[in-house]
Amino acid sequence: VLPKAYWAIWGGDFYGSKLARRTLRWRFKELFKRNIIKNIGHIIGDNTKDVELIRSWYSPVQAELHRCFMYTSNIFKNPENPYKRISGENINILLGNSADPSNNHFEALDILRNHSESNFSIYSPLSYGIKEYGDAVEKYGKKHFGERFIAVNKFMELPDYLDFLSKIDIAIFAHDRQQAFGNIISLLGLGKKVFVKSNVTSYNYFLGIGIKIFPLHEFNLNTNFQEIENNKIIVRSYFSDKNLRKSLELIFEKPSGIFNE
Repeated sequence: VLPKAYWAIWGGDFYGSKLARRTLRWRFKELFKRNIIKNIGHIIGDNTKDVELIRSWYSPVQAELHRCFMYTSNIFKNPENPYKRISGENINILLGNSADPSNNHFEALDILRNHSESNFSIYSPLSYGIKEYGDAVEKYGKKHFGERFIAVNKFMELPDYLDFLSKIDIAIFAHDRQQAFGNIISLLGLGKKVFVKSNVTSYNYFLGIGIKIFPLHEFNLNTNFQEIENNKIIVRSYFSDKNLRKSLELIFEKPSGIFNE
C-alpha cells in the first residue's frame, strides 16, 4: 500500500530520528523507517526545505510532493480582544513555546543579557514539556532579569492565548530545527518581529514566500513598520481557511482513483 500512502510530515517524524542517540534500538527503527520513506508514494507539506532534507537523508525518495500547510492551527486567526499598545510601554519579548530543551532557552537568555539595559519584559511559556527543565529556565531567567522574566506556567484556551500573543512585540525561537510553526504564523500575522536561527528550514521558508523573518545571531530591538505591515498582508492571505481548503481539495480529489482501489 505504500505507493498509495500519503505522509503528512511533522518535524518530529524525521528530525527526531536524526537528533536521537545512535543506539541499537535506533538502528532497528531506522531500518524500517528508511524502507517506508523510500517507497511511500506521496508527501504532504508546505516547507520544501524540510522535504529536501527528507530526500537527502533517506535517498532515494520518489514521493510526489503536495504543497499544503495541513493544519487548521496554521490558519491565521485574529484575537478576540487584541491588546492595544500604549506609546512608551516596555517591549514585550516572547521566548520559546514550551519547557523543552529544544527551545535552547539559556542560549537565548544569554543573547538578551547583552541588551539588559533596554526596557523589556520576557514572557516564556513553560506550561508543558519537562517540568525540571522549565524550573531551571525560570530560575535562570529570574536570576538575570528579576521580575522582568515572567514564566507562563498555566495553559490557556486558544482565544486567551491569541490575546496573549497580541501583546508581544518580539519573539525568539532558538530551536535547532523547524518548530513552533503555528506560533510564528500567528505572531507574524499580528505584526510582530520574529527571530529564529538562520540554519533552520523555516527561516528560508518564510523568506521564500516574501515574509521578513530575522536571524537570531543579528538580534536587535529595532522595528521596521513597513516590513511588519507587509508580513501581515502576506500571512493573512496565504495562511487562510480558503487556501487550506483549496490545497486539501486538490489532495483528496486527486483524479487517480487510488481511494477507490
